[in-house]
This record gives sequence, C-alpha cells and structure tokens, in this order.
Amino acid sequence: MRSVALRRLRARVRPTARHVHLPASSSRARCAEAEEARARCGEAAEEDRLRNERARAAAALREEQRSRVLAALASGPRLVVDLAPAYTALMSARHRRSLSQQLGRCWALNRRAPAPFA
Repeated sequence: MRSVALRRLRARVRPTARHVHLPASSSRARCAEAEEARARCGEAAEEDRLRNERARAAAALREEQRSRVLAALASGPRLVVDLAPAYTALMSARHRRSLSQQLGRCWALNRRAPAPFA
C-alpha cells in the first residue's frame, strides 16, 4: 500500500521552468500570469545563454594566451629581473611589497601581449 502511494506521489507533475502552477482565479488572470511566467523563463534562458557564451569566450582567450606564452618560452626573447639579496637587503618591507606587485602586473601584461617575453 505504501509503495502505491509513493508511486502516485512521484507520478505527479513536477514544476519545471515551463510548467507553472497557477492559482485558481479567472481565466483572464490565469492567462496573464502564465504569460508572465513564460517571459521570466525566457529571460532566464537568455541570461544562461549569454553567461555560457561569455565563459566560452574567456576560456578561448585564456587558451590563446597560454599558447603564446608557451611559444615564447620555446623560442622568444628572454627577460631576466635580477633580485639578488644585495638589492633586497637595501629595501624596506614596503618597497619589497611594491616591487612584488609591480612584477605581478608586468607578468599579467606580458601574458596578454601579442609577442610575450619568455
């Protein structure tokens, strides 16, 4: 008996993006509410499509940047920044922090460059 009741519960219509339970009111109000629900579902689908499109474009850009950096590592010009202890001993903690931030920005700009340094 219990399994029959469970099957009946599972067989009920589950609400989805296209199926909306509406309150029992006049047919004109129900139609208006149904149209609003369909419009909301359409807007959500459009937002999802745009979000997926932006994610694919960002992934393609990251892959392109990665391939350019790997090509530069194989045969591009080399850039060396000498951070010997003799220099860092003369710098305060604030200057070392500033230098690390500058190097991070340089690395980010180099990664996006059309012909990056290795």
